[in-house]
Order: sequence, then C-alpha cells, then structure tokens
Amino acid sequence: MHDRSMDDFLIMAGWDGSPESDAAVRAAGRLAVRTHGRVRVVLAWDFLTQPARFDPHFDADDAARHVRLAARRLLPAEVRFETRAVLGRPHEVLIEQAQHADLLVIGRSGLGRAFARLIGSTVTEVVREVTIPVVVVPSDNKIEPGFTGRPDEVEVEVEVEVEVEVDVTNDQA
Repeated sequence: MHDRSMDDFLIMAGWDGSPESDAAVRAAGRLAVRTHGRVRVVLAWDFLTQPARFDPHFDADDAARHVRLAARRLLPAEVRFETRAVLGRPHEVLIEQAQHADLLVIGRSGLGRAFARLIGSTVTEVVREVTIPVVVVPSDNKIEPGFTGRPDEVEVEVEVEVEVEVDVTNDQA
C-alpha cells in the first residue's frame, strides 16, 4: 500500500459493462464510503470488447462516456471518483493502472467462461501479477442480502480443468 492518508486511499474498480463488473464498482463504492477513500473506475477496451452492443464507430470518446455514466450510476453520491478508459487488453490495463492504487476490486468474470477459456481469465492474470490487495466480487444477482463489500465476505470460486490421456493399447501380442 502507498503511504498516504485515508482521505487519499484509492480504490480501483475494473468495469467492462458486465453484471460482475457492475457489482465490483458497487462494492468499491461501499468500501470507499467506509474508508473515506475515492474510487477510480477503469474500463479497458478495444474494438472487440466494447461495454455495449458492438459499434464499428466506437472510439475513445465513447469508451470514456460509457465508463463515466457507469460510475455515476453505480457509485453512492457521496463517493469521490474518477474514470479512465484505456485502450488495451483488460488484464494488462488493470495491472498497469493498479500500480497507482491501494486496492483493486474486480468482478469474478466479465465476458463469460467460454471466452475466458479462449483468451485466459482476466481475474487470474490480474491476481497473479498485481502488487496490491485484490477483492474479487460475484455478480449482484449472486450477492447475499446484507453484503457490505468487506473482503472477508467475498466468496472466491476456483475452477480447475485437467486433461488426461490414457493409452490402452496392448503391445504384447
């Protein structure tokens, strides 16, 4: 953690337009209220991973507008916040941006399990590489009533895939 007062405590939340990322921003807002900190909502985007329906004309101004509107919609009114829309691969952007924060809050899965198997899980990559504490939250529809966003209330689910090949040919003939 960086040496700053709690008023300067910076909580970064990754947002990509998914329900899981909405939950992450809401949790970051609740944590900011408790710590009197501020939130930076970061959207890592490219032309294939836009936070809304695919638009061939989507650009940096659109990305900035989407993340700004999301922060206003998802964060409590009393929370100080800033937004960033950064062109790039999500895990790389989040890792780079987290270097300037005290805590990172991300959703458990954004683009879905099938997509994650193809390109790798953003959460896994970020948790492996980032040097600050990380809170991983489930989507809002999986949050129990009374969830406050405290790290000890966050449930983490790990999925492991194993492939085994067995040769059953008998060469003793």
